[in-house]
Parts: sequence; structure tokens; C-alpha cells
Amino acid sequence: HLNPVSAESKSKHPSFLWDYDLNEVQVREILNQPGLSPQKIWLIERILTQARFKEIFLYLTLETIQLALPRLRLAPKIRRRWEYAVNYWMNHG
Repeated sequence: HLNPVSAESKSKHPSFLWDYDLNEVQVREILNQPGLSPQKIWLIERILTQARFKEIFLYLTLETIQLALPRLRLAPKIRRRWEYAVNYWMNHG
């Protein structure tokens, strides 16, 4: 489940986007768009590769990761880890 955005986090940049001008609200707007737009795919890739582990599930659900995985451009090692983790957590969680 996503956490609500507080007033103080509206202008804050998530740590995994240190080099982009996207704030918390903009990130959540992109992630809440239906479907898998190129922008949303890019953001999911960025979260899975750059966010601290404890941050990932503040933005993404297992279902979202599972749905997006086939379309993500990830290094093979990272892809295998996420495929294993999602499969494990979906079947044992």
C-alpha cells in the first residue's frame, strides 16, 4: 500500500532521483497512471535499481513490479534477483 503524501513532502525529491527534477507528488502521479507508459517504466526501473530497499515498497507494490518486469531494462543479475524475489513473496507472503 502506498503511504499518503504529507504537505512537507510535496517539494521533496526522492533520494533515487537526485539527478532529476521530480518531486514526491510528481513521482506518485506518474506511478498512479494506468498502464505502463514509457515514463512509468523508466521510473519503476529507477526505483528498483537506485532506491534504498526500504523505499521501494513505499512506491511500488509486488503486483506492479511483477506486471512491469517483462518490460524493464535491467541488468541480468538485477532482473534475476527481482524475478526470484517477486515469485517467492507472491507465493509465500
